[in-house]
Amino acid sequence: MIREFGQRLREARAQRGLSQEALGEIAGYQDRYISNLERAERQPTLTTLVRLATALDVSVDDLLSGFVDAAVERRRHDFDSRSR
Repeated sequence: MIREFGQRLREARAQRGLSQEALGEIAGYQDRYISNLERAERQPTLTTLVRLATALDVSVDDLLSGFVDAAVERRRHDFDSRSR
């Protein structure tokens, strides 16, 4: 999941023609931190997600939509099956 987020972050940044340094400056982070996020070496906090989305002029949903935790999905399916 975190790898996919990093990829989306990189794509959104590139689409806006921003360098990691520029995005970091706008969002209030060091370019090294942006790099770490894009390479899935760090996990963003909720505050970071909001700041990055605002800096990129996208919604947090744009950065996160479609991610599914397979283990949680299996447990939910199992629970739903037992509940019926």
